[in-house]
Amino acid sequence: MASTAQSPLTPDTIVDTAERLIDNAETDARDWSLQSLSRALGCAPGALYRHFPGGVDEIFKQVRLRESERLQSSIIAAEDDPSAPGLANLVAHSNAARLMRRCTAYLDFAASQGTVYRHLFSQPPGASTHPYEAVVGAMIDYPATL
Repeated sequence: MASTAQSPLTPDTIVDTAERLIDNAETDARDWSLQSLSRALGCAPGALYRHFPGGVDEIFKQVRLRESERLQSSIIAAEDDPSAPGLANLVAHSNAARLMRRCTAYLDFAASQGTVYRHLFSQPPGASTHPYEAVVGAMIDYPATL
């Protein structure tokens, strides 16, 4: 009898799987649980605590961190790319054009990421901070310096 080889349980595989579960959630980004995550990974729920002692809340935070980094990277890349979509009548290297490309990249990210994007701004149970703090630097602080 051949055994099926599972990929090793790592923080990255846990967060990757959590992202897939969130992306597949029909109604709410928080519809996934430690049990559904462990089932998808083929491990016991307790095994997840080895990598994330804070459980679902800590995994939720890591998914949010990863997605906010992806969002920020796409915004910065678009801002620095004069060929990225923007207003045709703006000078390509002007601050107005850079801000337009930044906003367009933000909206493109929101449209393409669906449930994962909504997760980025959802309030985890018991959280005391605003859920959108992760992207404030990318969309408010940095553009304000321009």
